[in-house]
Amino acid sequence: MTPSLATYIALPGTTAEAMEHWHDVFGGDLHILRYGDMDLQGMPFEPDPQAVAHSTPTTPLPSSPRSAPTRPCPGRAR
Repeated sequence: MTPSLATYIALPGTTAEAMEHWHDVFGGDLHILRYGDMDLQGMPFEPDPQAVAHSTPTTPLPSSPRSAPTRPCPGRAR
């Protein structure tokens, strides 16, 4: 089984830009579903067709914590 992480974050008006930034940082695949890509019939509100309804970034995780790159946390004493 491949390790994965699912997190839901709401970014008012900046979701696509944020997801594209993190895709550039981590690589992998990025799927963005916009409201304009969906059938909106029966929707209780009328969203902007360019607004992000859902996005999924997928990137391989290291096979073990030892293989993950490490960097010190800024502002944290060692």
